[in-house]
Amino acid sequence: MKTKKINYENGITYFLTNSKKSYTQLAEDIESALRSMNSTMDLSAKRVKRWAHGTLPLGPELDAITIVKYGNKDKWKNLFFPDNKYTLKFIEFVVNNEVNKVLQSSTIDSFIDKRTLATSYIGLADIDATLQTLASILVYKVYRQLRNKDLLCSEIQNKTVAFKNYKEEIMPFLTECLGKIPQNCIFINNTKIRLKRVLIKDGTNRANIRGEALRQVISII
Repeated sequence: MKTKKINYENGITYFLTNSKKSYTQLAEDIESALRSMNSTMDLSAKRVKRWAHGTLPLGPELDAITIVKYGNKDKWKNLFFPDNKYTLKFIEFVVNNEVNKVLQSSTIDSFIDKRTLATSYIGLADIDATLQTLASILVYKVYRQLRNKDLLCSEIQNKTVAFKNYKEEIMPFLTECLGKIPQNCIFINNTKIRLKRVLIKDGTNRANIRGEALRQVISII
């Protein structure tokens, strides 16, 4: 049987790709749960695979997956964020994806150049702030930390502290910081609670969830 690559995009993709069962076996289990709710929907392994790749199940299908995982459809929020271990993996997934996108964009240099300490968090309180804006704020915060460290270092005399000289250091810095966060710390537990609050059954917005993850990282880095 072909080994599945674990997908941390959301708790459902994580559950399906981390399961030792094949997509065919999972489809059978989920279809059985649908039958227990008097649903006549048929379910194929292909559809389960689409969920595993990021398509969000809705309605009875979401209920059925929750029943397979927890035996209770009311625990659907736990399906998205089952524990602290996954929550940390999700945070790492979001930061890696969104920050890398920003660092490769053509607008990040001008964004950083226009920011000051007083204006660094503009957009953070906006509930409609884009992922690009939030990721850019995180990049700015990391840049200032790296720059300030060099400014205070007596061994560095000739380094130019322009943002362009720190671009390649941003992601390694974040990876190292996130890698040091314990799974069972207060920060991860509180973030898990906040992420669950953002969830809306049959109306969950991926950007809203990822945005909340970025906001929490900004608050702690």
